[in-house]
Amino acid sequence: MRALAEVRDPWGLAIAAAAGMVAFALTVPWPITLAATLAVVCVRILAGLALSAPARALAAPFPAGSASGPGGTLSPKELEVAQLVYEGLKNREIAERLFKSERTVDNQVRDVMTKLDFHSRAEIVRWWAERSMGTKK
Repeated sequence: MRALAEVRDPWGLAIAAAAGMVAFALTVPWPITLAATLAVVCVRILAGLALSAPARALAAPFPAGSASGPGGTLSPKELEVAQLVYEGLKNREIAERLFKSERTVDNQVRDVMTKLDFHSRAEIVRWWAERSMGTKK
């Protein structure tokens, strides 16, 4: 979950700690210093939730049973890659999100295009949009 990743973010924690130290250095009572530090961490977690909510809302779930083409049926991993292509991510961004190498993602995108007899990423986007809206062509 992205919100919990915000807690593990070393820069975010450093900023929270710096805010706490500045407050302490200004001779603010320690309960207020602690509250300020926790407030910064909470704001980062809420920002992580707010930023990840639109991405989840835009992600179109794939309709069951329509994940095949002339070249065969797409694997679950290929479907996941196709969805991320639909969302507009580049291979490098997909690789980072799925914790894969960029070369693996490139191969999976190529496999999707081969199985569906497509020649571009734009065709994957159109195909995904048609299927998610229920208008098969």
